[in-house]
Amino acid sequence: EALAQKYDSEVRQKGLDMMNYEGMSSTAGPDRPKFYHQPELNRRTLSTLQPILEEWAGLPLKIGQAYGVRVYQNGSTLVCHVDRSETHVISAIVHVDHDLDEPWPLEIEDHEGNWHAVDLAPGEMCLYESAKMYHARMAPMRGRHYGSVFVHFYPDSERLQAAGAPAWNWTMCVSGERERRARASSEPSLTLGRRS
Repeated sequence: EALAQKYDSEVRQKGLDMMNYEGMSSTAGPDRPKFYHQPELNRRTLSTLQPILEEWAGLPLKIGQAYGVRVYQNGSTLVCHVDRSETHVISAIVHVDHDLDEPWPLEIEDHEGNWHAVDLAPGEMCLYESAKMYHARMAPMRGRHYGSVFVHFYPDSERLQAAGAPAWNWTMCVSGERERRARASSEPSLTLGRRS
């Protein structure tokens, strides 16, 4: 318990104090994450995941962007941030592989202000509303590498309007639509999701 309190007061609070809009990493120098540009992998990942994320969000989506593969190195951190609301509304992290000495979970805040630690295994992915939900990896990574592909989508206003729905506004809460569907179907509503 003393270790958890020390973490909350020293590591986590410093991360929260550094909240940064679209901050990629607080790590500088040779320990910065490396990017391995894979256009074909990114294109295939986006086209494969688009219908999955559309179903999860309950909205038609347009492709925003993909980054991959991003490989974090020993000592890497990710400052607490939200992503761009223009193109990064509905997102997924597809975890490729890691070689760690200890778990390095994604910390993510839900719509009620609760924080969750999501520890992905290789081949798993985390679905989340990246423009609304603060997320970070505030504790330094301990290990050799941690690689993932990041995909981002945004609501397709033209398809929404053609279906008689109002045009998308970035202040809308996607989870609200999932909650309405969940109440109607008696299924639990998820804002943070995992799929392997």
